[in-house]
Amino acid sequence: TNLLLAQAGALSLSDLTAAEIDAMAWANQVAETPE
Repeated sequence: TNLLLAQAGALSLSDLTAAEIDAMAWANQVAETPE
């Protein structure tokens, strides 16, 4: 993963963080809304 991140210079850390926050928020929504 570190090698991929090092090679993906176009992908910024802020973008990765935003994606992780999105994933966590989605997981929380799913956990709070059992169907």
